[in-house]
Amino acid sequence: MKKKTPEKSGARRVWAASMALAVLLMVLANLCAALMTDRLGAKFDLTENKLYALSDTTMEIIGNLETPVTIQVFNNRTDFLILIREILDRYQRGGNMVTVRYADPYANPRLVQGYKDEGYEIGLNSVAVVGGGQKKVFAITDLYDIDPSTQQVNACIAEQVLTSAISAVAAGHTRLVQFTDGHDERPSAGLMEIFESNNFEIQRTAVAITGIDSRTDLLVIAAPTRDFEDRETQMIGDYLLGGGRLMVFLPPASTAFPNLTQLLREWGISVSDGVVREPQLFMYSDPVNVAATYVAHPITEFFSKNRYYVVSPSSRALSQEFMQMGSIATRPVLTSSSKSYAKSEIETGDPEKREGDAEGPFLLAVTAERDNGTDPVARIFCMGSSGVYGDDLLSARSLANRDLLIQAAGWLAEDEPLFHIPAKNLNLSAIGILDYQVGILGLLLILVVPLAVVCIGVVVYLRRRHL
Repeated sequence: MKKKTPEKSGARRVWAASMALAVLLMVLANLCAALMTDRLGAKFDLTENKLYALSDTTMEIIGNLETPVTIQVFNNRTDFLILIREILDRYQRGGNMVTVRYADPYANPRLVQGYKDEGYEIGLNSVAVVGGGQKKVFAITDLYDIDPSTQQVNACIAEQVLTSAISAVAAGHTRLVQFTDGHDERPSAGLMEIFESNNFEIQRTAVAITGIDSRTDLLVIAAPTRDFEDRETQMIGDYLLGGGRLMVFLPPASTAFPNLTQLLREWGISVSDGVVREPQLFMYSDPVNVAATYVAHPITEFFSKNRYYVVSPSSRALSQEFMQMGSIATRPVLTSSSKSYAKSEIETGDPEKREGDAEGPFLLAVTAERDNGTDPVARIFCMGSSGVYGDDLLSARSLANRDLLIQAAGWLAEDEPLFHIPAKNLNLSAIGILDYQVGILGLLLILVVPLAVVCIGVVVYLRRRHL
């Protein structure tokens, strides 16, 4: 029988001691992590989309709050959805003015009844944001982007909803946006939702009948199919002279709008009947779906770090009547390419560029601002496309249409800008590419890559054959 040598026995003791020390260090590390989580709330978000992390915008808002805000959750903490619970934990840790409370609605009927007496609908997992004498109540489904046709949850929008609500209740008042009515205007549900998610009160107004509310922060003209009356444009003009803010979307119809276009012309924005077409920079296999080019402007600053396309379907060509006249200044926001052209009729049977067609580049979106240093500043954002706010384009995560309108509305609001907090995608996102890029990728993947593989194989075969 062989005896164990001292060297082997010592090596085993060293190995055993090392393993014991490693286990001890792992236990201590876990204990420290648990203490940091329980006592200090320290957690790291390692998810790909940073599902739990709060944006800089949110941290700035809750860090600068002067009014205490309470987020009331109608469920027990342990039974509430983990994703939203973790996000709420970060709100509470982000500033001393935010408090999160949990209450079982069945065990606290008086609390629920108090909200119902004020006209709020309360159910299991409802979330209320309370502060400054105001309340905002949301169902749990309001915190997610849900496909209405499939009921699939696409993204978490809790941060956008909650941060906007916190800002609104802390400010102590609700902003008002009015949509003009009576001219067959057609705002989309997605356009309305942009303002709803930023806690605007939304109203419709027949300007000739009810006028423009003095509390209106923003007036929206969304693709009318009939012109405004003289006295309506006069009322809108007076609203602007008083420091009003106007957002205009024009439809690609052949109907003339002499009164409305005259109002815009007075503010330096000229509208043509030509519909812009792009020979290359277009999407969805249709040259009228123009992929717009950004121009330096406060509205487009966001896109210098976020490379997304804005699709402007069936857009009328705009132009600047003047760059500066008196206290009114105009600036381009979006343009088409230099190779674009405009057809006078959108439903022409000849989509190709012909002699006599107007040549680009054309302005797709323009702003006007009146600032004389004494009166309130007035602002206009005008876009020659109504399709830009179509529900399909606003919901497309690979496009920037929603972001553009949020930035435009924020520029118009000025003193109380809208918040842009991107949704946290829960699914894989599609990449937006142009039609000509599809052709290039197809050529690479179908022809170039297979040929390269064949060539490499032939070279390897010939080398081995001559070994």
